[in-house]
Amino acid sequence: MERELRYLKTSDFLNHLNARITLVNNDFNVPGAEEGRIDDDFRIVQAVPGILEVLDAGGIPLLTTHLGRPRGYNP
Repeated sequence: MERELRYLKTSDFLNHLNARITLVNNDFNVPGAEEGRIDDDFRIVQAVPGILEVLDAGGIPLLTTHLGRPRGYNP
């Protein structure tokens, strides 16, 4: 029997977010960001509706991301 994959979405939890900190992990790894400029903001713009949904539901979004690829250990 094959199992159905189900992905969780922000809308699955909106009624539970009132005044709660909500971890929102997005891929904001945009071209040019390492040099201090943003060449293409497509990924950021696409994340805005989900962030606004959390805010509208009374949640407090805590945004996380990464920038670029690691270049070894840096103490």
